[in-house]
Amino acid sequence: MYAKCDAHTAGRLLLAVGLVCGMRIVDVSGQTAADDKTQRLYTTKCALCHGLNGTPKAIAKGAPVFTDPSWTPSKETIVTAVMNGKGDKMKSFKGKLTPAEMDDVAEYVLKMKTNAALTAGLPAPAAETQKPH
Repeated sequence: MYAKCDAHTAGRLLLAVGLVCGMRIVDVSGQTAADDKTQRLYTTKCALCHGLNGTPKAIAKGAPVFTDPSWTPSKETIVTAVMNGKGDKMKSFKGKLTPAEMDDVAEYVLKMKTNAALTAGLPAPAAETQKPH
């Protein structure tokens, strides 16, 4: 028999399992309902390749580790990659995600990076600035 649980409880359970198994889990405590929706969006659309914690799986070989301090994209850079795809491996999500969802996913990825830095005792990363063309 399986018990039903809400997203908050499921997240806590995933965190507990991750800690027991020695996995590195990004802290997403204090989330709002919108954050939960974005986390589900990332989990269903991105995590298959980029991993739940931003560490790419073998299928995404060469993709950045989203929590790596040396990876410093702007939000716009991430939105562009989601919208147009990246190289021959990452397909475009244009038409599959709304512009608002792409924006939310980019914010979520940047939040993963910030949370990982703060957990490690590092200063929160600053996004790279976009230079006008």
